[in-house]
Amino acid sequence: MHIPSSAYTHAAASATGSDAATDTPATEQPTASLAHLLEPRTSTKTGYKPKATAVLLVTCDLIGLLLSGFLTHLVQFLLYQDTGFSFGSIWQADNATARLVIFASLVGVGIAWFALAGHYTKRRPFWDEIAETWKIIAILAVADGLLLYLTKNQFSRFWFLGVWATALLAIPALRILIKDVLIANRLWQRPAVIVGAGDNGAQTFRALRSEPMMGLEPLAFIRLPAGDAIHHKTVDATSSPIYQLRDLLDLPPAIAKRLTVFVALDSYKSQIPTRAVQALNQSIPDVRIVPAVTGFPLYGARVYHVFRQELFFLALRNNLAQTGPKLLKRSFDVVCATLLLIVLAPFFLALIALIKADGGPAFFAHSRIGKDQRRFNCYKFRTMVPNAQQVLEHLLETDAEARREWEQDFKLKNDPRVTKVGKILRETSLDELPQLWNVLRGDMSLVGPRPIVLDELDRYGDEAAYYLEVRPGITGVWQVSGRNDTDYAYRVSLDSWYARNWSLWYDIVILVKTVRVVLNRSGAY
Repeated sequence: MHIPSSAYTHAAASATGSDAATDTPATEQPTASLAHLLEPRTSTKTGYKPKATAVLLVTCDLIGLLLSGFLTHLVQFLLYQDTGFSFGSIWQADNATARLVIFASLVGVGIAWFALAGHYTKRRPFWDEIAETWKIIAILAVADGLLLYLTKNQFSRFWFLGVWATALLAIPALRILIKDVLIANRLWQRPAVIVGAGDNGAQTFRALRSEPMMGLEPLAFIRLPAGDAIHHKTVDATSSPIYQLRDLLDLPPAIAKRLTVFVALDSYKSQIPTRAVQALNQSIPDVRIVPAVTGFPLYGARVYHVFRQELFFLALRNNLAQTGPKLLKRSFDVVCATLLLIVLAPFFLALIALIKADGGPAFFAHSRIGKDQRRFNCYKFRTMVPNAQQVLEHLLETDAEARREWEQDFKLKNDPRVTKVGKILRETSLDELPQLWNVLRGDMSLVGPRPIVLDELDRYGDEAAYYLEVRPGITGVWQVSGRNDTDYAYRVSLDSWYARNWSLWYDIVILVKTVRVVLNRSGAY
């Protein structure tokens, strides 16, 4: 993997300083060489075990599929035992053997499909893997139904529906359990090095740290140009050593082949010399490019390569600017909101009685700005005293600290207007349930930016157009990313990211994450 010294000289001359660290790193040199740092993490004895983990994950999926069948049959027995149904009786039918052959064949196809898709060896974001897992299971379920129809096999429909529905939950749950155990024993983490110590490199570092299930652990940065005096970079209170390109290219093959490299330069002018690129491609199997592209709708972007040209095109899609995705999102909102209002109706009545106990109304409506700058009344369960406006005005007049907090966030952490019942409703976010009615009316969506008042719109600056492009949501990216524990600028960036990168799958992910956030009561007041 040795490269002539002229290549390093060219790298220093052709790269710019645009990827300089924006923090204040220490200037002492790393205490260990890059090879010494990576060796324990790539060693077959002390590092991650790709073959062993692949076998464990395959076993995990097999258990998940078989367990789905067993649990479905157990539930079927518990529900129908009074009718004379006995445990195991369905497997005594004449068509049971054919049914077992079909199911076992589909289990084998599913495991092979997961393997070919890289679920046992490749590293990908957690929710992307879950989406693909559910897609494969859904296709297997359809294939199962078609085979049963074509073979005229009148097997238990309860078992057919139950086994595949259970598999949707069992396989991801078991994978999470296995990976948690592997991570705790440092058997899943594959070491990663980031080429580029600037903003793009730091963002890549944060992204990898935010996805522990990927098992890609960033351990060091590579700086261009070579010869810079800075030797450490701190990102989110984590200090990592910075090495030169020569250190990466001189890694022993045993380390290089078990390493992932992210090329995350800040400028297209920051280049790696051709011979260095060739060395990376030949010696490191897993090299990933992180283009310095921000502000574009990157979700669902398609990559196009041009024959004989050293470039590729990214075809972007703004989903919420298209009729089909907008109709899909609206249909999802209406169906889910209707079902939730029906199911939660008794709970609503109980809360209404509890809130009205102090003599005030149960609901509170406040004007908000929505899609296309349309005003609407945003409904909530009342959580404040009836004379809340007067209490607020008096507080802002007499308390400078409270006035500063209000002007900054339009919220108060220790709000004297909130009642005891209201405090519980806010901490659990139950006060926002009446917004399901806003969803049915078309004012809001289940998922979207947090609804804001007119005075807040100016604080969105150039990002205001993204906010006005979508309906505000009962929950959203901000609510599952720290809520009130984050600053306003970060919230704006999350809202604009959501509008640019919307997908129905992301809405489902955010709804799932919302349940966890509500149960943990994190960031709520």
